[in-house]
Amino acid sequence: MNITIHRGAHQIGGSCIELATKTTCILLDIGKALPSLDETIPVDTELLPGVKAIIDKKVVDAVLISHSHGDHVGLIGQVNSKIPVYIGKAALHIYNTTALFIGGNALANPTIFFDSSHSLIIGDFTVSPYLVDHSGYDAYGFVIEAGGKSVVYTGDFRDHGKKAKATAYFKNHLPTEIDALLIEGTMMSRSTEALATEDQIEKKAHELMQSSNQPVGKYRFVY
Repeated sequence: MNITIHRGAHQIGGSCIELATKTTCILLDIGKALPSLDETIPVDTELLPGVKAIIDKKVVDAVLISHSHGDHVGLIGQVNSKIPVYIGKAALHIYNTTALFIGGNALANPTIFFDSSHSLIIGDFTVSPYLVDHSGYDAYGFVIEAGGKSVVYTGDFRDHGKKAKATAYFKNHLPTEIDALLIEGTMMSRSTEALATEDQIEKKAHELMQSSNQPVGKYRFVY
């Protein structure tokens, strides 16, 4: 199995990873790059040359989308419409509904929906999707096996939201031996930062709204 990180190793967002055997090729996410803090730098809105090359050659057997955030799915509209897309059912609904409001198009590709912890066969690959907790609804991590090798792709995940148990289940069901771990790492440099859970934020917001007879939109609270 060959792993090619087209984007995501040296920046946050725009994730796209290629897994390939001699006969099967899949892409994990196909995201649009996030805008730079430097507004003079244009946002990359085209497929990366390496990704475009394999798509044009029609050697991609499937695209797996971890969740519906633009930095993971934003360039899916540029993929050949004959290539199957694997995605969560709710995530696809979010993607298509969002397209109505931003002038985009609904996904035209054939779609196969994930069923958490139920494996899928894509050519040489066995893919086991697991629901994870994330701010993007209906997000998945994957255990991918081929040729005796095991790869884990976490996508974006967290464990302080409403689906914290889903992330725990994913972590507790990883293979005992992993040959490659591809992990979201936006918090790795902030390991000592205290995070409020969604329940704590919800409680604080409720208290704030109850304490005022004015529209609460004028207030800000920071954790």
